[in-house]
Amino acid sequence: PGCYPLCKVKDVNVFDVMKDNRDLMRFTIEEIMNEQPFPDATYSAHHAGLQFELAEAGELYMITQGGGGGYGDILERDPADIVKDWADRIVSKHTIENIYHVVMDYDTGAVDQEATDKARAAERKTRLARAKPYKEFAAEWTRAKPPEGLPFYGSWDDPTVLYLGTPDDTCPADAIVPVMMPDPKDVEIAKLKAELAALKQA
Repeated sequence: PGCYPLCKVKDVNVFDVMKDNRDLMRFTIEEIMNEQPFPDATYSAHHAGLQFELAEAGELYMITQGGGGGYGDILERDPADIVKDWADRIVSKHTIENIYHVVMDYDTGAVDQEATDKARAAERKTRLARAKPYKEFAAEWTRAKPPEGLPFYGSWDDPTVLYLGTPDDTCPADAIVPVMMPDPKDVEIAKLKAELAALKQA
């Protein structure tokens, strides 16, 4: 997935609001953020790295994450299970066609078994074509230190050295120094100030 944001619904006590109006109950972040069922509440989305923040009773702080990879070869998963996932709206057409390689009628749920077998056989051939020995893969992907732009914290190759967010900011593992993270509010204010300054200069 592209991102897993932190979503907030503030300036409301949802327990009080729903006490006499159960129709406002929603079960997913998508429903709450898109439908915004609580009048006069403030809805916002943020980076998932939440800093210290006081929350009032009944305010919502919501995050989501994907499930685990599961076991076995995805090309061996029973198409009937994928049809059920489609009916339950927990899998997309893109995933069905490009990950599971199942051919089905999305209206009726009928699987074209012959076409599915052909699609999966073609994907197995594609896998073999792009495969490479592990040593070649490791030589291509292994780096001496974290790449630029990756906010990496921890040891990389040498366990005695810790990276503190950038490839050039390190400390000994036995002499850890604190890493101060900016408050998201301050980051947002600085961004808005920069935009305002640019508008004044235009």
